[in-house]
Amino acid sequence: MITRTHLGLALATAALLAPISLHAATEMDALNACATALAAEIGDAQGSPVTFQFSQDSLESHTLLKGRTTYYLNAAAPGTGAIVARANCEVDSTGEVRSLKQLHQNSFDARHHSAIR
Repeated sequence: MITRTHLGLALATAALLAPISLHAATEMDALNACATALAAEIGDAQGSPVTFQFSQDSLESHTLLKGRTTYYLNAAAPGTGAIVARANCEVDSTGEVRSLKQLHQNSFDARHHSAIR
């Protein structure tokens, strides 16, 4: 009888938590969504598609997002490594981009956050 009760509680708990985990995104999912959105904006502006890859020091976390999160993006030219675009990208807990704001490369916000590692 006790085992049946515990099994019932475990199944009920799993059923309640399933919708949360189905919609939760990781930090890596969010970073990928932001990079995709920035690449699309740059590609639209220059009239040709842009591809991207993450630098070795980029975030590789599988931690679940807990709410709105802002990422500070630097887009670098593949050959020279020179920064060609900067942006702030805000995502929600599902990893969906809610705001993408390109920054002037010399703005305080862009320079300040790009120095943080």
